[in-house]
Amino acid sequence: MSSDSTIGERLEILAAQRESVKTQISELERHLKMIDYKVWYYETAQKAGTTTVMDDYPEEEIPEQFREFRAKKYSN
Repeated sequence: MSSDSTIGERLEILAAQRESVKTQISELERHLKMIDYKVWYYETAQKAGTTTVMDDYPEEEIPEQFREFRAKKYSN
């Protein structure tokens, strides 16, 4: 059992771990959003029978949560 003299150190370690986990969660949420976009992209392409349908796909028909991914694709 640790002594009370290390409470501060343990608290600092836990605070650092908490921040690390929050960062990882944020990264995983971003990855999940990208996967969701790709699922939507390929579902849409499958319905059309080709991925070229996405080349001129109207911006207003892209679900709002995915527009940032489309913008990045064409800005590179």
